[in-house]
Amino acid sequence: MWGYIDDHVHIQGGRLANVDAKAIDLNGGLTVSNGGVFENTDGSESTTHVLIVDAGHSAGIEASGGHILVEELRVGNYGIGTFNQQGGANNVSKRLR
Repeated sequence: MWGYIDDHVHIQGGRLANVDAKAIDLNGGLTVSNGGVFENTDGSESTTHVLIVDAGHSAGIEASGGHILVEELRVGNYGIGTFNQQGGANNVSKRLR
């Protein structure tokens, strides 16, 4: 199954999970902040242009067995950001900060 979201997605204090071998294109980018979590597991694939983990408060990415494809990845942009990966792959094509 495949889907896409053209608008910028902001996970603020909640959880967005992409699981069970699904694919999602986050065309407008993704920001995770205020305790939010983006979970990508079980062979799932997520694609986005800009992935920002934390825009002011603690936030995280949980990747296990999935693939995250991103042009620009920012972890700890304005605060504490975490990126936990156990298996799978994370590909940054342009910039990691």
